[in-house]
Amino acid sequence: WEVSCWHHALNSLSVPEQKVVGLKTENAFYYSFYEEVVLAPSLGEALRCVLQDQRSEAPDTINAVQRFNIYQEVICGLLYRFLKETIGERVLPDPWYFFRGCSYALQGFGHCCLALLASSLGGG
Repeated sequence: WEVSCWHHALNSLSVPEQKVVGLKTENAFYYSFYEEVVLAPSLGEALRCVLQDQRSEAPDTINAVQRFNIYQEVICGLLYRFLKETIGERVLPDPWYFFRGCSYALQGFGHCCLALLASSLGGG
C-alpha cells in the first residue's frame, strides 16, 4: 500500500522533480549544491552560494565547500557550466544525467586507482 501511494504521488510530479525526489537524505543534500552551481545566474553567484551558504546552518553563514566537503559537486557543476558555454546546451545531457555520469566516472576512477594500488603493493 505504501509503495503504491508513493508511486502514485511520484507520477503526479514532473520528470525533473521525480529525479530529485528519488534521492534520499544526504544524496539530495549534496545534489542541491550541484544544482545551485548549475542554475545560478552567474559564475560569481554560483561560487558565492557555496562559499557563503546561509541555508544549511541558518542563521549562520558558513563555507559549505569546506564544511561539507562538496568539492566533487562544485567541480561537476562548474564543468557543466563551462561545457554549456563552450559547446552549447543542446549537446549536453540534462544536468541530472550529467551529475550521475560524473559521479559514476569518479567512482570508477577511484576503483581503478584502488585496484592498481592493491596490485602494486601485493606484487601482482
